[in-house]
Order: sequence, then C-alpha cells, then structure tokens
Amino acid sequence: MTHIIFKPIDTFRIEDHKANLLNSTKIEASLKQEDYPARDKLKAAINRNETSDVAPELRVTALAEGRSLPVPATLEAQLYEVQVRIRDKNDALDYLAGKAKLLEIEAQKRMLDDARPQIVAAEKEIFETFTKLYNQYLNYWQSRQTLRGNSIRTFELFSNSFDEFLGVPVDINSAWCELFREGIAQGYVAKMPAALRPRS
Repeated sequence: MTHIIFKPIDTFRIEDHKANLLNSTKIEASLKQEDYPARDKLKAAINRNETSDVAPELRVTALAEGRSLPVPATLEAQLYEVQVRIRDKNDALDYLAGKAKLLEIEAQKRMLDDARPQIVAAEKEIFETFTKLYNQYLNYWQSRQTLRGNSIRTFELFSNSFDEFLGVPVDINSAWCELFREGIAQGYVAKMPAALRPRS
C-alpha cells in the first residue's frame, strides 16, 4: 500500500487568506516595535512627573522671532491616543484571527478533497485486506470449533491470542459485522459474509 501524499497546505490557501495572514503579521509587528514601546515610555515619563511642555529656551527663541509654537498634547493625552491605537489594532487582530480560522478550514477541506482519490483507494485496499483476513480467520476458527465440537483436544496448537484480538467471526454483533456494514455502505464490500448474516 502506498502512502497518502498531501500537497502542502499553503497550496490551497487563496490570495485572501494569504493577505489576511500578512496583515496580521504587520499589525503584530507594529504593536511590538512601535505602540507597546511608546506606551511604556509615556507611562514611565508620567510616573516621573515629566511634562510635554516646550523647553523655555525654545519658547523664548520662537517668540523673539515672532513665531508661535504649537501647544503639545499632554503626556496623558498622548498615552490615551496610543492606548486607543493599541486597542484598535488588537480588535483588528481578533477579527483577522476569526477570519483566518474560517479560511484555514476551507484550505484544509480543499487539501482533503484533492487527496480524496488516494484516500478512497487506500480504504478500498484496506477493506480488501480485511476481507481476506476475515476469510482466513473464519476457516481457522471453524476448524478449531469442529475439533471442540467432537470433544477432540487441540493440544494448544491453536492460538488463543487470535480470539482475544479478532473476536468471534460468526457473531452478528461483533466488530467484524460493523466493519463490513461500513464497507458495504461505502461500496468497498459487495455483501455481508454468510457467517455474519442473521440466521432465520
């Protein structure tokens, strides 16, 4: 049996998905490199009781030259602006994460649909192998039961491990029966083995 080979998931990501991932990466980078450091810097300045006032020397020079300097926003106002920007970016990341999850599910589905022929072929081969194993085991099991039915000892020539692992091959409530039912439903098996059909 050959291995099922899946193409790389990225092959099935549409351009919208790739753009979504790229935008998330950019926003996360800007938060780490710009917004969080700016927030921390402003908080530290406020804790040191600093202000955003223009240095007196610069103010005097500007007035002497007949210029007016813009009134800078307070540190608290600057901090609020940064915090709002951080909030908006985190909201955007939450939105993009939700969208990315749906897009990733769609990409995974496309990947599985592409591999469907391989999966179907593998399942068919497995059911064929199970059918062959079942027939071999049934013959083996019935031969031993014939000896027991005639009160003939087996002298431990028949392994009990098979019973523990494979169960009773004529039990209509066994795992064998469930397996063949699924195989029939999927079209891998033609019919239920006679030994597993209900007795009238």
